[in-house]
This record gives sequence, structure tokens and C-alpha cells, in this order.
Amino acid sequence: MLVMNGQQVRSLRREKGLSKRDLAAAAGVSENTARRVEREEPVTFRTGRAVVGALGVGPSPSLGRVL
Repeated sequence: MLVMNGQQVRSLRREKGLSKRDLAAAAGVSENTARRVEREEPVTFRTGRAVVGALGVGPSPSLGRVL
């Protein structure tokens, strides 16, 4: 499991002009999962990879931490 840096994800999402719904659709996850990411709730590595891909960035230690 992984906890993503919600503030950084939110900032990147807003820079791209994406709503949480847009991010969820681009990442192939539910809108609820996108909300969980920004609330810094645990998600799977697969979800983390999908979110950073949808944001157009590579995996980075500043974007999350392993539980």
C-alpha cells in the first residue's frame, strides 16, 4: 500500500486544469479513489502509478510513501 502526498497531487491536478472527476477518468479509477488519494488514505501501487501517469509525471519519492 502507498500513501500519496495529497497536497502535491492536488496542486499538480489543478495546474493541469483537472477536476477530481477528470483525474479519476484519466487514471482509470473511481472518483472516490481520487478523493482518497488527496485525503492521503492508503491506495494500491497500481492506483499510485495510474494517478502519476494521468498527471503526466513520473513516480517520485515526494509524491508518496510506502506503508
